[in-house]
This record gives sequence, C-alpha cells and structure tokens, in this order.
Amino acid sequence: MGAIHRLPEELVHDVLSYALHIPLDDFFLVDTETDDAETKPRLRTASPPPSAFLLVSKQWHRIGLPLLYASLALSSSGALHAVAAAVTADPRLGRAIRAVRLRGAYGPALYTILRAAPQLRALSIATTAAAEDSLAGLRRAVPALDPRVLCVYSPLGGRGGWNAKRCQLDALLQSAVRTWRNLVRRRPFLSQ
Repeated sequence: MGAIHRLPEELVHDVLSYALHIPLDDFFLVDTETDDAETKPRLRTASPPPSAFLLVSKQWHRIGLPLLYASLALSSSGALHAVAAAVTADPRLGRAIRAVRLRGAYGPALYTILRAAPQLRALSIATTAAAEDSLAGLRRAVPALDPRVLCVYSPLGGRGGWNAKRCQLDALLQSAVRTWRNLVRRRPFLSQ
C-alpha cells in the first residue's frame, strides 16, 4: 500500500478542501453582458480538473465528494435531475451544499435539491426564464430558504427575453427577499 493511502482522513480532508474550495465571490462571477457565469480561471483551465483528486482512491472519493457538492452550478434540466438523484441517494451530499448558482434550471427537481440542503447559505439566480421553463421547483423551495447571500442578475439579452415567465421569476424573488431574515448581502439588486 502506498504512502498516499496511509494518510490520516483529516489530512486528506484538508488537502481536498484546499483543492476543491471555490471562494464565494469567484463562484458568483457573472458577465451580465454575455450571460456567462464564469468560475475561477484556475478551475476553467486546470488540467486535469480539481475533481480528478477524487479518482486517487475510494477514500479520497468518499471524503471529497461532499466537498465537490459544496458549490453547485445548475443550468440544465439534466444537471438538476442528476443532482436531485444524487442527494436523494446520499443525503450527506445535500447536507454539504453551501452555495447554488442557478441559470434556467428551476423545475420540480430543484425543490428536491434545495430541501436536501439545510446548510445552504448562498444563492445566485439568473433571471433568465424562457416561456416554456418551469418555475415549480423554485416556487416550492422559496418559502423554506433563508440564504445569507443572494446574487441576482438579469442578463441584458438573456434567454427568453422579458416574457411572462421571467416576470413571474422576478416577482417571486422580490417577494422572497422580504421574508428571508438571514439575508445580509445582496448583489446586484433585483431589477426594478
């Protein structure tokens, strides 16, 4: 057995925490002109990606997987369903979620994810909603949420333009902000 497999779990956790951690400000970087949510340059260009650390061993995978779920970027129905299935199958993954960035993935599976994430502290939402998008998951989850940090952006040319669904999303968020008691930081402000 190699030396790497004999490392204490606390040390493996610290190494993986450092490798997989994304500072909140970097996680929420958004170019509102192009509607691109960007992550830290180190994560976009790293080869192999930091998640490759989870392939070192079963121990590293077990310890690191919840760290990988700490910051989730969800922008498609497929990603939403995959994460919902994962947090349902392994509740510790839901408990690990601290920050979520949403861009057009507001369907029913979102409720499953957010319900499983009692430690959620930061939420970023792009108010891009096409007419055919479902807001059902977000609508169900909002009353149970109470984030400390909220980042809402309305891209200039956003997907779907200004339509009834996007107006509903904007109204839902404005209403939610008034009920969230732990909210201490909000940027940028909701559209007026």
